[in-house]
Amino acid sequence: MAYQLYVPLWWIRYNRLEPADFGINIHGRQDLRRTALAIVIIFPIYALLYFGMQWYLAWRNSFVIHIHPDLQIGLAWMFFTELALVAIPEEVFYRGFLQTRLLRMWPFWKAALVANLFFALAHFVGDYNIARLLPFFPGLVFSYLAYRSGSVMGASIFHALCNCFSQVLYKSVIWAK
Repeated sequence: MAYQLYVPLWWIRYNRLEPADFGINIHGRQDLRRTALAIVIIFPIYALLYFGMQWYLAWRNSFVIHIHPDLQIGLAWMFFTELALVAIPEEVFYRGFLQTRLLRMWPFWKAALVANLFFALAHFVGDYNIARLLPFFPGLVFSYLAYRSGSVMGASIFHALCNCFSQVLYKSVIWAK
């Protein structure tokens, strides 16, 4: 993960560029407003799809599922560790550095697709499970948030919240015979 933060920062410093040109800045309300809107739209849909898929897989294997939200997992600590150790480095690299450089050559949709292809492949390395490519799709939302605001902070916050939300959902489903 360190390379995701330090390579872009080294590149920026080495070339005497401004960090703000790579989305490494904060736009406060604008970032938070878009992040909140993304949460309101995406989280309920994701939860329904997640629980539906769990129910279907359990049913196919003659199991039933019980849903018990486990909110005693230290959400604040989880959020801050996800934000500091995962979301900010990944967003600085993939949206702030890579996507910004690709935007100099291509329109947004093409730059976002290529940046998120690399984002998904990075999740796939080491755990060759096809499901590890699924971060491509939330990555498109991260790309949009970063592109619209010109900052990676809203995308980083949303990224950390997505990771936390998926962990809460994962820990909330219990399969039983």
